[in-house]
Amino acid sequence: MINVIAPVFKDRKGGYTRIIKTGKRVGDRASTAILEFVDLEKIQELDKAKKDAKIAGKKVKKQSKKIEEPKRKLSLIKEKVSSKKESKSKSK
Repeated sequence: MINVIAPVFKDRKGGYTRIIKTGKRVGDRASTAILEFVDLEKIQELDKAKKDAKIAGKKVKKQSKKIEEPKRKLSLIKEKVSSKKESKSKSK
């Protein structure tokens, strides 16, 4: 997660978070607050973009494996056929 957050704040000199006081807790009257990053929307967009890119990369790898496997099998079949043809021509 730090790899997503750090680039957003690289040019910022301070003020990375926002504190929103939410009042007192019911049970023990302790003060409560919400702590959030100032540019939360940017962080969420970057995180989503990185996840999408990672998923897309996995899909590409899976698809390339699907393509490479039949090519490999086809080349093996071609080798067998050519070796059978050679053995037949030698035997004649």
